[in-house]
Amino acid sequence: MPLRVTFFLEPLGGSTPGFSWIEVFRTLLSRLVRVAGIPQEVVLSQPRPFTFSPLLTAAEVPASRKRTRDRPTNRRPREASDPFRLGMSWLLDSHVNALLKSIHSLREEALPTETNGRMLRIRGAATAPTAGDEWSRWIPYDRIFEEASSSLRTIVLRFCSPTLLHRSGVPYPLPDPAIIFRDYLERWNAFSALPLSVHLQSVLQDDLRLADFRIRRRPLPEGQAEAVGFGGSAIFRLAGRHPESVLKELNALADYALFCGTGTGTDHGMGLTRRVLRPRS
Repeated sequence: MPLRVTFFLEPLGGSTPGFSWIEVFRTLLSRLVRVAGIPQEVVLSQPRPFTFSPLLTAAEVPASRKRTRDRPTNRRPREASDPFRLGMSWLLDSHVNALLKSIHSLREEALPTETNGRMLRIRGAATAPTAGDEWSRWIPYDRIFEEASSSLRTIVLRFCSPTLLHRSGVPYPLPDPAIIFRDYLERWNAFSALPLSVHLQSVLQDDLRLADFRIRRRPLPEGQAEAVGFGGSAIFRLAGRHPESVLKELNALADYALFCGTGTGTDHGMGLTRRVLRPRS
């Protein structure tokens, strides 16, 4: 049962902090798994059973998405009192109930998290969508599959944090459909008790096409490999004739992207992804 939770954190002190988000998340994750009784070998297994990503606050989102070189976006600078949002996914079918109890206990106790000598207080946590946050959800794998479309052939994904793929062991800065969806399939089958068809791999390789994309260079988080990531959106389209069962599995993987992220470094704040069902014109 994939779980996607948003933590709301606020800085303690009088100045805008410069946090190491990886350090914040590691501290938070350590506390969560200890309270939930999750063995350390589960946390360290490959592929990682979790993802994390800092999320923009409302104050940081531009009033208009249209930008020009001469006209800056209408963005208010962060103030010391502004909250931070930190997103986390847990991908394993097991441990979800224990993890939910652990999240609830941290929310109630509002334990402080310290990094770089500064403090963050956990003000709350959301495990279901709210009016200002659509990143939170938990849903069984079989329900993701049941709710997936068996007719849609076009998939739009938005890459919301720096995303990096590898092809033949070399960094690849473009949204290659086979690489992306094979990775989703690998993670689904690694963590779910409802494995998808092995035949789907050949469909992804041969018939899933990159129809269009609007991406830009995005710097990777500090400490990551010296490579260039990308952000933006991409449209993928399935060619050829395929039964409804294949379309359903493909759409289930696209819906799963919200939880598992895309590419490498999803345990270091990279690859935050969501499906766009109605792309904006």
